[in-house]
Amino acid sequence: MRFISADSVLPLTTAKRLQFGIAIVARPGSRRYERSHGRAKRQRTPLTADERDGIILAVSSAFRKLKNLYAKIVPIFEDFGFTPPSPLGATPP
Repeated sequence: MRFISADSVLPLTTAKRLQFGIAIVARPGSRRYERSHGRAKRQRTPLTADERDGIILAVSSAFRKLKNLYAKIVPIFEDFGFTPPSPLGATPP
């Protein structure tokens, strides 16, 4: 695979670049380089109490729905003679 500057292959489509084995290399200082290397990070602000409570409520609701779904599918698995999946996920062999 050849590595060349993005400026010289802009007219080529992605398919053509793949066909010719061309990989685009972003130059340091370019926007593409900074996006791919994550130089400019935003400062995070802490969550407010209301935001934190909203996230907890949403997660609790999602897990409650999964629990209800699991309770509904277990009898279907058993009716067809299958062992239902574990509610805790897959276990390693």
